[in-house]
This record gives sequence, structure tokens and C-alpha cells, in this order.
Amino acid sequence: MDISEVKETIDGKIQVLMEENGGDKKAVTTALVKMYESTVAEYRPLLEILSEVAKQPGNDLGTIIATVLNIFNAASKSPALITAQAEYQKNAADSRMKALKAYTKAGFTRAEALSLVLKQMTDFENAVKSTTQSISRSSKKE
Repeated sequence: MDISEVKETIDGKIQVLMEENGGDKKAVTTALVKMYESTVAEYRPLLEILSEVAKQPGNDLGTIIATVLNIFNAASKSPALITAQAEYQKNAADSRMKALKAYTKAGFTRAEALSLVLKQMTDFENAVKSTTQSISRSSKKE
């Protein structure tokens, strides 16, 4: 049974209940709750057990996440990383300054040139986001 068949079955049950109860939504709601309860009743003890069992993987996952965060925190304090970030930021600033000078040399006012540099930065960021999202979506389809 696929999802459309399930939907048709449920819609049909609701339609019958609506007709049997003269369109009384409260009566239909009560009937659906009873149907749900009778279906789930035998599994409820298992759900309660699983809730307790799930605490352990949750604790383990918390430990894993804390470990990863500790790695990131330690890395962020790394002199090598701090130096590399500073060099990257300097290179990015130099590149933007060169673009600003090129625009002003081409005849744009400083304000126009700055606006164009900012637009380039935004366009680049949007391209990176778009590419990342496309990769993420395509990996989910597989």
C-alpha cells in the first residue's frame, strides 16, 4: 500500500464518520481518537520502554557532540590557525582594495566602486550558498 492509498483510506474513513455523525466534528474527533487509542494501546508499553532506552544513545550522542566542540574550541585557539586566518583575511582585504582601486581608476566614484566591491562579495557568497545547497540536495536524493 503506497501513501496515496493510505490517504484515500483515511479520507474515506473520515467521510464515513462525518456522514454517520451528521457532520459533527467533535463526534468524529472522538471516534478518531478511539481508533488511534485502540491501534496504539498494545504498543504503548513498548514506546515507554523505548523512551527509556533512547536516553543512553542520547547521552552518547551528547558526549560525541561535546568532543567535536572541544576539538573546534581547541583548534580555534591554535596559533597555526590564528596565523592562517590572519593571512587569509589580509589577502582578502588586499584583493578587495585592488578591486576598489581598479573601479575608481575606471572612472567610478569611490562610493560606486565600494558598492560594486560589496556586490561582488555578496554575489560570491550567494554562489557558494547556492552550490552548497545544490550539493546537499543532490546528496539527499541518492
